[in-house]
Amino acid sequence: MLGEGIRLERAALTAAATAPEHPPRDWFYTPEPPGLMPLTITDDGRVFGHLAPKDACHQGFADSCVTPPLSQTNYAVFHVGEVETAEGDHVAVGKLMYGGNKNGKHAPLHLSRMEASQHYDDNSHVGAYVRATQGQHGIWLSGALRPGIDQAGVAELKANPPSGDWRPHERSLELIAALAVPVPGYPIPRADVAMIASAEGAHVEALILTGGEVLPHESIVAGLVASGVLSQSEAQGIEVEKASFPWAASGRALSLGRDEGVTKLLFEPGTRRLLGAGIVGPNAGELIAETVHALELGADAEDLSLTVHPHPTLSETIGFAAEMAEGTITDLMPPRRR
Repeated sequence: MLGEGIRLERAALTAAATAPEHPPRDWFYTPEPPGLMPLTITDDGRVFGHLAPKDACHQGFADSCVTPPLSQTNYAVFHVGEVETAEGDHVAVGKLMYGGNKNGKHAPLHLSRMEASQHYDDNSHVGAYVRATQGQHGIWLSGALRPGIDQAGVAELKANPPSGDWRPHERSLELIAALAVPVPGYPIPRADVAMIASAEGAHVEALILTGGEVLPHESIVAGLVASGVLSQSEAQGIEVEKASFPWAASGRALSLGRDEGVTKLLFEPGTRRLLGAGIVGPNAGELIAETVHALELGADAEDLSLTVHPHPTLSETIGFAAEMAEGTITDLMPPRRR
């Protein structure tokens, strides 16, 4: 049962995460979630999060808006290292650095690309090996901690968000380094808590994403496929059916003045068994429990649509999304069947 053995942990500074010598290949290709996420380090040594939000203004320039440069090389200038994965593949990676007992500061702006790279080699430690991609919401990093990193190093990476260094390369600015610093130029707000639940060898991750100040906007992504999390982006290459219900059609959301939310469900074609769920909006952390329970029970769209949800409540949006999949919804026009 899902309720047995579940443990909820605060994303606090605990013992050093273990870092495998040969991480799984998919760690370096972790899909970007449906929202901004600060750098996250799991207990098994996995690293992922945004380096800089898309179209954000650098805090160090008061009189102009300097946005994160877009890579013209698919971050090839950053991916100058190589890591062997558990599958025996070789993946091109960049380095996430931290100061430790060294200088730990960004390279001076007058240095060339090569000189700046040498500065980071001389004045910082390697904390993680990551790949960078240009995501929908910003520059997305994913990878693994460096094997052998100590507890102090992990603590420093968790306490100091990553900050990028872009230098001229041919006719564009390219990312050459990422360094953990106390005050980054492109800060990403961090939620108070990130919950990780595990049960009987299957893991369900509930990642709180925040784009707001006091945490009124929550985005929870949860899913369960064998031993991992399935989101829409992770479902690339896997055939799924998607069903969404916009909170602009929810009476409860309208009464709260929070109609920007959405509830999305992913189903297996044919059987319509629930594969994953995403909820964006206030109290998403409370709402996601129903979908996690449904995942454990192997529920399908009909099970969710026939479940009684009090009216008017935000929990109704889960049933409505299932009704969108079933084509039985009356609150909106159901999608046309192909």
